[in-house]
Parts: sequence; structure tokens; C-alpha cells
Amino acid sequence: MLSRLPTNLAEVLKHHRQMVFEMEPASQVLSATAMEELLQGIVHLEFRIRLNLFSSFGICCVFIKTNGNSAINQNCSYVSNPGFPNSYTDNTAVTYTVNKLSSAVCLIRLDFDTFTISGPSDTAETLGGVCPDTLDVTSTSGSAFPIPQICGSNSGQHIYVDVSGTGGTGGATLGFTFDNTITNPTRQWDIKVTQIPCASDNAYSICVRRTSGFCCTQYTPCVDVGPPAFSLSLGDGALTGALVETSCTFDYVLIDGSSSSCLPGGNTGQTNNKYCGINLNQSPLAVNVPICDCSAPFRVEVVTDALPDIAGGNTNTVALSRGICFQYMQIRCP
Repeated sequence: MLSRLPTNLAEVLKHHRQMVFEMEPASQVLSATAMEELLQGIVHLEFRIRLNLFSSFGICCVFIKTNGNSAINQNCSYVSNPGFPNSYTDNTAVTYTVNKLSSAVCLIRLDFDTFTISGPSDTAETLGGVCPDTLDVTSTSGSAFPIPQICGSNSGQHIYVDVSGTGGTGGATLGFTFDNTITNPTRQWDIKVTQIPCASDNAYSICVRRTSGFCCTQYTPCVDVGPPAFSLSLGDGALTGALVETSCTFDYVLIDGSSSSCLPGGNTGQTNNKYCGINLNQSPLAVNVPICDCSAPFRVEVVTDALPDIAGGNTNTVALSRGICFQYMQIRCP
């Protein structure tokens, strides 16, 4: 909730019958009831997420869909179960459709602010289990990356959906189905839907849980018969090997305190943090070598921006980076 709202806001806004602002993600949500009371008497006002107006105050507005079979055509929207924040006790399937705003959108991020539906009775990792209630997320933009069924408790988690194909059409569907044999179900969901432009920067971490009795995690580029499975910041295309540290300025992988040797208790030789280029190696060589991290927590951070590293300023010979694909394994303690 917003901590402060000017008492004269409605009066000020009456003089501005129609306002359309750039889409910008909001960090706070004003309840629908409070917004309705605040904007009484305003004839027409279209908010696009955040308004910073006049006397240094602002309001944050979001679009909320609680009904099934709803279409989402705005950025930074929420899909919630019917009756939210009360639980959804019906067994009727609920489906939401997210339509891409334009061809400039490549990803849809789903933040599970609240997400609790029935999960498998057997939660052992090695045994798996069948989801009685399910969320199926499907890209309708020709993505080749299927998303597994989601169930159970996932509040605080998020996923990305690839919608880079089909130009400005398509998007994603979110389909909930339920097991009608469950008595007194307590299902709740409140999911933030954000559409992300294709040229957006990336800065995200991938964590590996340390297994008891194992001291290091070793990373190796995936076996690939096509283009290299590790390629970041290729510049003008003349690069033929690995780069590390200060040579990696815009796009890189960050593995703190890592090296090519696995020494439980910490690497005492040469260590690196940043890796880029066309090979994974702590030396500037044209060959991949395994890289080890022996200092928990085990984390790989991927950083990219919308700009290529251009050697010599020659924009006509810029090579496209493909990204990364790592295989990893944990190394036992001695």
C-alpha cells in the first residue's frame, strides 16, 4: 500500500480528463477499493502503471484479472484466483491468455507472489510425483522450450516464458486444472505478469544446492555439434579463445573464486570471477576446460546488456553471442 496520498489528488486530476503514460513496473499496489474511492468524480483516466505528477506525489496502478477465460492486454498485470485473497474452492478450470503487446516483446515473466495449489503426495526428489492440481504455462509464440507442469507451493518463485517468435502476435496461456476428489482445497494464486522487451539487460543468478559430502561444483560447456555452447562478448568475430576478468566488460558469466582445479577448502592458485569469449577457460586459449567453484554457496551469475562488445569500433563485423549452456557435477570432499 502507498504510505501517503494527497487529500486533494482527485481534485487535481479532475482537470486532466485523459492521461496515458509510459509503461513502467510498479513496486506497490493500491487496493481496488481505495483507488475507486480516490478517483471518484473523474470522468476518464487511463493509467499505464506509474504516474509521477505535480507536487512530487505519485500513484501506482495495476490491472488485475480474477475471472477465468480472461485476456491480458496490458503490461504489469496480475492474474488472481476468483475471490482472491480468499481461497478458490471450486473445481472449475481457469484459463488466462496473455497477449503480446508488440513484436518488441521476447519474454514474459511470471512472479508467483502467492501460489498454493495441491501438490504431489510423494515429495521425495528421487521419486517425483503426479500433480493433482496443475498449472500449465504454454507459449503461443512458437517457442521450442516447453515448461513443465507446476503445482504445490511456489510463492516467491518466478519463471520466464519465451515468446520471441511470431512477431507481434501470440503470447502465453496460463491454465489451471484441479482434482475434484480433494476435499476442502485451499487454492490461492496471485501472479504478476510482466512483458519484457527483446533488448533488455539480463542479470540473474543460477544456484546449485550443495549436497552433503560434496565440496565443489564443476561446470563444463554442453556438448554441441553446432555453434559453441559458450559464447559471450564475441566482438568483431575475430575472437578465437577464452577471455577473463577485465576483458569481460559487457556480457559475461560470474563464478566467484573459481579456477580450473577442484581443491576442496578453497582454490589457492589462480582464481577468476568473470568469463566470456568463445571458450570457457581461465587462460586465453581456444579450448574448453572444466571450471570449479569450491566456495559455497555455489552460484553462476549471467550478465548481458543490449550492446555488443565491438573491437575497433567496426559495427559491420559484430558477431552475435549465442549465450551459455553448462553441464555441472558436484565433486566429493576428500
